[in-house]
Amino acid sequence: MNKDNTLLFYSQTQDIIRKVCHYVTTGMNKEDSNGICSKIQRDVKNIIIEHPSLHSLVNQLQIKSEADLSAINDMAATVFEDNIINWGRIVILISCCALIVKHCENNGVKHSIDIVTNKLVIFILENLRPWIEKQGGWKMCSRK
Repeated sequence: MNKDNTLLFYSQTQDIIRKVCHYVTTGMNKEDSNGICSKIQRDVKNIIIEHPSLHSLVNQLQIKSEADLSAINDMAATVFEDNIINWGRIVILISCCALIVKHCENNGVKHSIDIVTNKLVIFILENLRPWIEKQGGWKMCSRK
């Protein structure tokens, strides 16, 4: 991949993750006007509503400071440790990260949206990008 494609993928991924995290932390009431983002936001909302146990999972991580956010890397790796990648798993990972940001904001952990977004974007770039691009990019997530 060339540098321009990498920057575009990075930018798209960062934008999606940041907007989804903001959506969850502000009460999941107003979806983004971007079709891809709004579809992922609806999926995340449905996952959070249908799986309240995700809140317990986030609480088990015991994140009390910025340093504790390193747990995101381990959590993300665990989701894909069997090398099975699909849109459902990617959206679940994004859902968990958005709940982590919400938990952090509710508990005074500063800069969590930036840290979580950066960690998740790097994980996606290093581990999921080839699969996402093979599917046709993020726009295909909105068609699943």
